[in-house]
Amino acid sequence: MTDIDESRRGVAAEIGATWCEPGAALTAEADLLVPAALGGQLTAEVVPALRCRAIVGPANNQLADDGVARLLHEHGIRWVPDYLASAGGVTYAVARELHGAGLDEARHQVLGIGAVTEELLRTADRLGTDPHQAALGRVREQLAAAASS
Repeated sequence: MTDIDESRRGVAAEIGATWCEPGAALTAEADLLVPAALGGQLTAEVVPALRCRAIVGPANNQLADDGVARLLHEHGIRWVPDYLASAGGVTYAVARELHGAGLDEARHQVLGIGAVTEELLRTADRLGTDPHQAALGRVREQLAAAASS
């Protein structure tokens, strides 16, 4: 666990997490990297130094550019796009505030993000590509279908 606020070190101790200095966090050995603050931290230069199996986090625009998604894929690092990892809040708010959904329906829609993510990762595997390219392909298909109807 890392934070620019040193007082958060106590939280790490409370939950049994290992504290890591912010400058070393991206390349620390870990099963899961969770970028949660700054975007653009995943660069072509950083990817070869990563020592994690997967990246899932809510920081917006985690990739310095789209090509980094391919590099992560080539290095065997599973990346869940930030637009899926952080979709719960928006999905819930739209369901409740714009569509007037009840609590259970809004919760059901948020829980559906997991199934969408699993489908996206399976599609990326099947196509031999990264999740970002698989997502773009899906969007293009949906836009083409909408335009032809």
